[in-house]
Amino acid sequence: MQVLVLEQEGKTSFDKLILLNQKHKLNLELMHQPITKPRDKILQTIVKEHLDMPILLLEKGIPHLIHHNEKTITKTALNWQSLTQRIVRAGRKSELILQACKVDKDSVVIDGTAGFGYDGLILASACGSITLIEKNPIIALLLFFEKYTMSQNTNWQKLLDKINIIFDDMTQFSLMQKQQEIADVVYLDPMFPKGSYQAKVSKTMQSLHLLADAPNEKEAQMLFYQAKTCLHSQGKLVVKRPIYAKPLANMLPNHQVGNDVIRFDIYQNN
Repeated sequence: MQVLVLEQEGKTSFDKLILLNQKHKLNLELMHQPITKPRDKILQTIVKEHLDMPILLLEKGIPHLIHHNEKTITKTALNWQSLTQRIVRAGRKSELILQACKVDKDSVVIDGTAGFGYDGLILASACGSITLIEKNPIIALLLFFEKYTMSQNTNWQKLLDKINIIFDDMTQFSLMQKQQEIADVVYLDPMFPKGSYQAKVSKTMQSLHLLADAPNEKEAQMLFYQAKTCLHSQGKLVVKRPIYAKPLANMLPNHQVGNDVIRFDIYQNN
């Protein structure tokens, strides 16, 4: 997959992207294009010239996904730092995801649809270890870059030590091949079906929609059953869904936790 990477002249963050791409075997063809300044008019011209190619903008050393939307440029970057207060305060009373997953300091967790890693960070704050699996190579590159960046912050080291990122497709994931421990909880947050959002879609979700689609019926079944194979006999699968959406793969859960917007479908493995 070709990816155009824009970077202001004289900067060198592109080299780090190259190293991460090679180290984690993402198989991206990163094409470097220096620019004078990342002004919107310049970016709009470049985007229009590369409508079929994903584009990253390295701004202040941080990779941003960019796209042209209604005559404006939208930039989206991972920002794990923004979750600091949520992570510090995270608990079952404040975080619905923790109510659903009920992890503790010894729990082994797999997040099979990592996305930008925000749900994974909340789970990491309460569990023993978590593996984030992401099948899209561009999103995976952003995850690896963000973990590397945050590792320079000593306050984050303990949390990051719990997190392992793997570039793989959950529908084909093998614990044995990846030498992963069997999980107490597998968490899935597949892309929501079109038309299932009850509110305006955020910039983050708009960017994810450009790179990933909601699973079709066959993919949903593969995702569901492969996730179950990663659980021990007393483990559970937790799936995040829009409040009015059908269950993943049309499989009815054992129970649910939710609010007015989203719900978590919980499947016990016994």
